[in-house]
Amino acid sequence: MRRATSRFPERERAVRLSTALTCLFYIGHELGHLLGGKNARNFTRFVDSGAPLEHRLANAVVKLRRHAEEFKEFGFDLPGFERALESGDEIEKSSAALQQKLGELYLEHSEFFDDEVEADDAGTQIMLDYLAAPDDAAANENMYRFV
Repeated sequence: MRRATSRFPERERAVRLSTALTCLFYIGHELGHLLGGKNARNFTRFVDSGAPLEHRLANAVVKLRRHAEEFKEFGFDLPGFERALESGDEIEKSSAALQQKLGELYLEHSEFFDDEVEADDAGTQIMLDYLAAPDDAAANENMYRFV
């Protein structure tokens, strides 16, 4: 990445590193999807604007619950998601009932989340390779070759 002239070189370096890591992770994540060979199972499969309202709401409830479960598993705290995990809460009850009623939808969500984790792993590995470079020149060369 090009260096700008700055009165705050440390801040500039941090911004450049953050930007590079974000780009590498995003590109690596998407590449992970391609390498995983599961392009037939993508996000758009869950977005059907012509579906009945009941189906779209069920989809949203199941997905909300699944996101909350994933965030909790990885220790990510998002205010407001605690309720979605409370046993006996309306969201939990509704999600459980909808999972039984729409078993295929829940399975699709599970496969989608698994695919996202695999793609995240690819993106993370590419970022780690970038960070492991011995100096800025080598890191930039790795990034340019990858991109």
